[in-house]
Amino acid sequence: LDIDIAVNIAPRQLHLKEFPDRLRETLARHPPEVVRRLKIEILETAALEDINAVSDMIISCHDLGVRFALDDFGTGYSSLVHLKRLAPDILKIDQTFIADMLDDPMDLAIVEGVIGMASAFRRQVVAEGVETIDHILMLLELGCEVMQGYGLSRPMMPENFLVWARHFLPDPRWRLASTPRPSRGDFQLLLAEANHRHWVDQLLGHINDGDANPLPPLDYRQCRFGQWYFGDGRARYGKQAAYRHLDPIHRALHQVGMQLINQFHEGQTDQLPATEAALLAARDALVTELRDLRGCLTEPAVHHSSPERKP
Repeated sequence: LDIDIAVNIAPRQLHLKEFPDRLRETLARHPPEVVRRLKIEILETAALEDINAVSDMIISCHDLGVRFALDDFGTGYSSLVHLKRLAPDILKIDQTFIADMLDDPMDLAIVEGVIGMASAFRRQVVAEGVETIDHILMLLELGCEVMQGYGLSRPMMPENFLVWARHFLPDPRWRLASTPRPSRGDFQLLLAEANHRHWVDQLLGHINDGDANPLPPLDYRQCRFGQWYFGDGRARYGKQAAYRHLDPIHRALHQVGMQLINQFHEGQTDQLPATEAALLAARDALVTELRDLRGCLTEPAVHHSSPERKP
């Protein structure tokens, strides 16, 4: 298989002056076609400990034909200056942002921002900690096609990898995702979905944790999704029938949410499971309508990827 091999380098190795020379000696024992597939991964936090020394070391290794990936990007107080100085070939988005991006609008915005920054700097971007098909589809929608995590495979021994690779079949739903980076309007819909999910999680968190978890706005016009729907959403999508389908479902969701809160405060614990199930059903119905709206807008221009394409 013609694949990349990534090697993690410990922080203490990064600061050894002889590291580039030792790497050169090691690479000399292998043919060029092997060397070109090697990439070295370094933690962002380790790189920032002595950015000047690490930058010089990366330049020396680039001269040998070795590429560098900056691992756990976003956890080390990243800045454009660091990205410029270190000039990594690959940015790996930390899994803490990936894990919650479907439910936390801030994490989704961070992921989209890193992907956009990588594109602007002409760098490859890799998403870490991808665990579900929903993560994969969202990342594909955001323009990230290289991923790692349990959603693709558990770690395995080398002798098992060849068998896995030969028999791997991508999920057919991957073909439904568009591959270019989203337009501002597309991302607005993705963010609206994340805000909607986040509201439901906040409400359930208040039920489960009590006053330790603040109650989200119960007025359907005041939650973040409602503000979007009656503001930018109406201005951009108001003429779309799929957009108008969102309103009754969203209102019903808030009615169920208020019913759940009342039952909780009145001690009607036997009724909570059924009402919570109704809330989750309304959440999923609204997500479906949002994705239908996105599909109506992008279907003529969607590029369907071939079955062989693998994140």
